[in-house]
Amino acid sequence: MGIMKLGKKTRRRMYETQDLEATFKGLEDPEVFYRVMRDWFEHNGIRMSVKTGRGPFSKMGTAFSRQLKLPRTWNKLKIWEKAALLAHERVHYRQKKRYGFARFDAKYVFDPRFIIAMETPAYRENLRAYRAMGATEESLERYALGVDNTLWELYPTVRVLDRREVKKHVTRVMKDEIRRPT
Repeated sequence: MGIMKLGKKTRRRMYETQDLEATFKGLEDPEVFYRVMRDWFEHNGIRMSVKTGRGPFSKMGTAFSRQLKLPRTWNKLKIWEKAALLAHERVHYRQKKRYGFARFDAKYVFDPRFIIAMETPAYRENLRAYRAMGATEESLERYALGVDNTLWELYPTVRVLDRREVKKHVTRVMKDEIRRPT
């Protein structure tokens, strides 16, 4: 277990909603939701391609400058999973635009607190997308309780952080979204 604590700045960033979509009204149908997300990437000149490798990062999307690398399992995902994943990655593109692409990428690689601060709103967007597409409260709750484990598994560098603190704050953000949707 890591020893680094999450500071106030990190916790504040975890709660930020400015990079989230204002509303998903009218996107209840996963096919429509997916098309809207895909069109956003196309409109913004971001190409999408599926990863081919088998390494640890092949299971997740990766937002590069003008190319979104999709997980190698992309073609096996259900349409609602694809839609939510694109919503998640769109948050990262909005964050990159706000912070600056180079600054975002450098901090993302070297600062585990920054990873948690940027991933938490993106996973919150997943939760919002699932809700919009009709997920049950029970499945949203299960999802919310598993986000911290997902972060721990996918991002080895975050393991220098205090795991209990990460779980506490990530879960708080997710549960807050369930109780008081943005």
